[in-house]
Amino acid sequence: MTDAATKSPAEKTVGDWRADFFRAFLEIAARAEDAGPPFGNGGGVERQQGEVRLLIRGIGKGVASTEIADLLAPFGGDPERIALPRDRRTRRRKGIAYVFVPSSHAARAAIEALNNSTLQAKQITLELADERPPKKPRRFSGPPRRF
Repeated sequence: MTDAATKSPAEKTVGDWRADFFRAFLEIAARAEDAGPPFGNGGGVERQQGEVRLLIRGIGKGVASTEIADLLAPFGGDPERIALPRDRRTRRRKGIAYVFVPSSHAARAAIEALNNSTLQAKQITLELADERPPKKPRRFSGPPRRF
């Protein structure tokens, strides 16, 4: 019996095509896993001991992460760990930002100092960000069924 990879396209059965598809899918998935998240932080941000995440609302669409870093620098905001989420469908910014600060004292001081302040002529509000629920692992169960 010959291997499905050595058969010509006319000789292949549905099972051979399915096996080739899954083999290619597993190779692509392994390469993507090695490459890391496709863009952004991918939600895989490690939190250090005592760190607090702040949510900033009301950010203008044109505000850069460097401006937010400058705003939160006196409170210990990490400029490397600022997230400006985008809408999945339109890819436009949502007008919010997440920033890590080193402690709850720094977070409270930032909230008191910057809450209801203005950034590029828009009023921003700061609050403690809620904890994210753990993500459920996805399982690939094959191609969609046809009834």
